[in-house]
Amino acid sequence: MSGGYARNIYGDVRAVLSAAVDDGLLPRNPCSANGGQLSQDQLASIKLEPDELKSFAFVTVDQLTERTIPRLVRRIRAAVESKMGSAPVYLEHGEEPRNRAA
Repeated sequence: MSGGYARNIYGDVRAVLSAAVDDGLLPRNPCSANGGQLSQDQLASIKLEPDELKSFAFVTVDQLTERTIPRLVRRIRAAVESKMGSAPVYLEHGEEPRNRAA
C-alpha cells in the first residue's frame, strides 16, 4: 500500500469517525488523539521495573541518536513527522519502502 493511498484512507476514516462524534455515536475520534501532557503528579507516580529500566526522559527529536538505536530513531522520527502532518506513514523496517507492490 503506497503512502499516498494510506493517507487518503486515513483521511476518509478520520472524517467518518468525526461525523460519528458529531452525531453522538462516539465520545471522541480515536484518529484525533494526541499524546497529551502528564501532570507533575502523574510523572511522579511512574514506577520503573529496576531489572528492566534505570531511568526515563523526555527528549527532543534531535537528541534521539544519543539515546537509542538507528532503527528506533527512524521509527520515532517518522511517527513525529506523521503526527505533525496529521497523516499516517507506512514503514518497513523503520523506512518508507522504496519499491511499491503493484
